[in-house]
Formats: sequence, C-alpha cells, structure tokens
Amino acid sequence: MLSRRAAFSLFVAAALAISFGIKSLAPNDIIPLNAERQHRELVALLAGQGFVAKIEDRPYDWDIVAAERGSCRLKARLQYALDSQASFKYLAPGLPVLKYRYRGTYRDDFPRGRYEIRSRIQSLGLRFGLANAMEVPLLIAASPDCDLAAIDLGPQLLFRLSQ
Repeated sequence: MLSRRAAFSLFVAAALAISFGIKSLAPNDIIPLNAERQHRELVALLAGQGFVAKIEDRPYDWDIVAAERGSCRLKARLQYALDSQASFKYLAPGLPVLKYRYRGTYRDDFPRGRYEIRSRIQSLGLRFGLANAMEVPLLIAASPDCDLAAIDLGPQLLFRLSQ
C-alpha cells in the first residue's frame, strides 16, 4: 500500500506525462510563429548584397521573398513540409533551379529525418517556453545564373510572435 504522499507524487507524475505527451503530439501550427519577421530580415539581407528584393503577398498561400540582381532571379519561402513543393513551382515559373537550404547546406530534396526530429524538439521548447525560435528549411527557386552558394541567406529562424 502506498502512502498518501507517494500516491499523490505518482498521480502528479502521471498527469505531467500525459500532458507532455499530448503537447508533443499537437501540430506545429498551434505555435504562433512570426514568418513575416523572417521575410523582412531576408529582404534586408538580400538588399544589402545588391539585390532588389521584396515580399510578394500571397493571400491564399504563404508569402514569397522575390529578389533580382542582374540576370540572377530567385524566389524563396519557408518550407515546413514536403507537400507544397509542386505549388511553389507554379508560383515561380521560369526559375528551374529548385533547392532546399537547411542549416547552411543546400539539398535537392526536403530535409527529412534530422529536420523532423529537431523540429519536434524545438516545437516542444517553444510550447514550454524554453526556446523563442525554431529553424525551418528555406525552399528556393532560382535562375541558372544564380550562384546560390555565394548568396548569404542568413539563418532561417522563426521566432514566436511575442518576440
């Protein structure tokens, strides 16, 4: 038979485990993240490198950062999942180079595995107030004349709306 103190401690531990489990399974879209801030910072970063950059407002889709410098044209947006790559090709016609940039490296495909694990851990940190930002991949469509490795795109950090 457990003492009252032990029974209460066991009950609290079980309640915390259930709460933590539910929060860890909740979708990421319940965390209010500030994508507009990241877009503004990316536009400023590109403008500092000689690009004419702007944010294209997409009322029924995610906004896109568009930039042009000479014959180099590119469009970029934060990419949370693989499923919307096809719609991005539609929004960036004439830009055949399609790359993902995550943690400073370029890839031809969506960064699965480590990104998904890291995203889940960062989401938990945001939910519990242990973190104020999370890193997400950037999907880039560019003209063949762009040397993406020479363009500083900065970190793709999404901050909480309160930050």
